[in-house]
Amino acid sequence: MEYRTRIQFIIVLLLAMLAGCTDSESEKQSEAQLLVDRMVSAANKLDKEEYRLLLADDVKISIRSEENGQKRVISPSKNQYIAMLSQARAQVENYNLSVSGTQITVEGDKTRITSEVSESMKINGKVLNSRSREELTVVFRDGKPVVTEYVAYVGG
Repeated sequence: MEYRTRIQFIIVLLLAMLAGCTDSESEKQSEAQLLVDRMVSAANKLDKEEYRLLLADDVKISIRSEENGQKRVISPSKNQYIAMLSQARAQVENYNLSVSGTQITVEGDKTRITSEVSESMKINGKVLNSRSREELTVVFRDGKPVVTEYVAYVGG
């Protein structure tokens, strides 16, 4: 094969590889957005079983809050987190969660998602509103996206 033909072949091969990477990244971003949509839907339906499916069994959860200058970190297991959701939701009426400003970044085999989260609910007749920033790390296991790290920053 002459030199010019080899160069053209290498360029075509590189372009094909780059196009493949872009498709893979785009697919991961789409899957990550679908996962966010499923999490929002599960939250609004108070569907703890859907949440259970979306979180990896070994998920690392960290809920960081600050109120009146006091910082607090809670790091429940998956089962403890699901139980916390169940207990909280049992006392809540008119729960609504919405997500905005979602940013999705693919970093190798991990996809990172950052969102601003707004919650509104009624507890004991009082309407409460909260805002948080949430960061998720998602990996694909058995072809499905699951959350392996979940960090929520509340208050502050």
